[in-house]
Amino acid sequence: MVLVLMILCGQAWAENDIATAKGSFYLSASSGTYVGARDTTETSSAIGSAYQVVGQRKLGATYQLYRAGNRFVIPTMSSASECTLWVYGREDDSDTNFSIYIIGANSMRPIQDKADYILFDGRTAGGAHTGTILNNAYASTDFVDATWNPIVFNAAGIDSLVAAQGDTLWIALISKEDYDNSAPTNDEYIVFESLAEVGFEPYLSFTYNDPVVPVAKHDTYTLVNPYNQITRIK
Repeated sequence: MVLVLMILCGQAWAENDIATAKGSFYLSASSGTYVGARDTTETSSAIGSAYQVVGQRKLGATYQLYRAGNRFVIPTMSSASECTLWVYGREDDSDTNFSIYIIGANSMRPIQDKADYILFDGRTAGGAHTGTILNNAYASTDFVDATWNPIVFNAAGIDSLVAAQGDTLWIALISKEDYDNSAPTNDEYIVFESLAEVGFEPYLSFTYNDPVVPVAKHDTYTLVNPYNQITRIK
């Protein structure tokens, strides 16, 4: 007697892909005090989508903060090994070096609004923000005008990508000084292109594995008498 057994085995394939931003904007707030600009619950300025501004500045007696938001549609995946945010440099308006942090911002869903100014993970008024930082070090000294600037996701950032699989990933870009609740003394902000310039939209590049797909595997065995032992046919 010959037995044919069908076994379902899982296979996954590594793929490279990109996700172009479906939403990209910045919000700013200003006040005569740093606390007033940083900790306001809703920016009074309109949403800017022609480009992204990240950082903060002190202009005379006025403090101004800039935070950016980006939305990406993420394909279905079981895991990922790397991810990079690519933003096209428009201009560096900083006279003081500062760092940029990527923070999760899924609370911004589903539409862009002025209230998004505070809708990022771990936002804290009166103290340092506590949201998980999703990128490796990127500072204004790394910025290059008129070319693509890579901001590489760290392990937590890759986890956030996988967690958003089959759905939407929202991220916020803020300055380290904003995160630390550290008032500026000069200009600490840079500008990236957004959705207005075709071909210069922010995008994510990543390497990921498709979900495990069951694949049929057939093995043939012969039944050997008299002891009813099953021996695999080589």
